[in-house]
Amino acid sequence: MRLTINLASENYRKIRLIRTLLWLFSILLVSAGVWQVQAYLTYENEGRYLEESRQKVVESQRSLEKDLSARGIDTSDAGVKSFSGKVAALNELIAHRVFSWTLLLHELESAVPSNISVTRLQPQFPEGVMTLTGKAISLKDLTRLIIKLEDSQAFAEVFLKDQATDTEGFVEFTIEFKYRSQRPGVRAG
Repeated sequence: MRLTINLASENYRKIRLIRTLLWLFSILLVSAGVWQVQAYLTYENEGRYLEESRQKVVESQRSLEKDLSARGIDTSDAGVKSFSGKVAALNELIAHRVFSWTLLLHELESAVPSNISVTRLQPQFPEGVMTLTGKAISLKDLTRLIIKLEDSQAFAEVFLKDQATDTEGFVEFTIEFKYRSQRPGVRAG
């Protein structure tokens, strides 16, 4: 049998336990510090990447605005809002396939007298207005056109915007109106 003698006092055992705990706590603190430094470096790299990406976007935006301005497109907030409205109206027409050019031209053909020459038909989609430009042989023919457009159920709010006699004696005119499609399920302009 072996005899074990422990000459350490109670205080010595407590100090040894405290030292062990202090060493473990120190190792834990150093590990946490290393983790913090690593996280800081990672976030700093991400911050630099985000800043570089932001700079690229700003440069791309400036380049695009310069290109659009050179093409005569308004890049102000009002211009963008106006353009967005036009795009939304066109998208609605495309998505719902509600607008029939064939039906519009058929209705217009039946309303235009034979002495009238249509030179331009321009839609203004956000407002739902059509602008018709043309030539008439006389004011009587132009008046007949306006009356036929007003009497037609396909057209509303007919308004003579401009009228002048050209050098050849023809009456040049511009008329605005709203087109109301006669197809079922199609919304009026």
